Amino acid sequence: MPPRTVKFELLADLHTQPAGATIRFDHCDELGAANLRGTGFAARDREVRVIATDDHDVRREAEIYVTGLAGFLLAKTAAAYSRRKEKDWYDIAYVLLNNDFGDPVAAARRAWHVFGISIASAESALRDLEANFADSATQGTGAYVSQVSLDHPGEDLPAAAADSQLAVQAFCAYLLSRLGRRDDS
Repeated sequence: MPPRTVKFELLADLHTQPAGATIRFDHCDELGAANLRGTGFAARDREVRVIATDDHDVRREAEIYVTGLAGFLLAKTAAAYSRRKEKDWYDIAYVLLNNDFGDPVAAARRAWHVFGISIASAESALRDLEANFADSATQGTGAYVSQVSLDHPGEDLPAAAADSQLAVQAFCAYLLSRLGRRDDS
């Protein structure tokens, strides 16, 4: 079996440290965590998953915690708001369109079920997400279409753009309406 590389990132959401700062651990020269706003959502929505591999004909398994759908989406929304990276915009739209709970509204319902009113702390990030998928010229839509064009040559890009916009709009509309702060004017 060829060697495999695993990328391991540690994130923190410490309000006592600046966003983007590297948090150093005691007695560690090489290990740290990036302080990224919103990752607290990921930490509060954990699921156990089993990972497995065959190691010289011996099956090895480990149970690990991963973030659930709600934690992932809200952490990514906060990341997109603060980092403005194309990957974050793409990841959100992709997961809204392809998740185990169903459509984007089902994902929003899951987020509300897990976090409830504490989603209010992400209101600015949700409004920003919504604005960045408002039309085909916005940053989020552009990032999604750009990655789809690389991953799926020949895909109908205008349809992909529309799908991403509708998914994000439905997700944000549901959560903002639950907060009682939906402004459709």
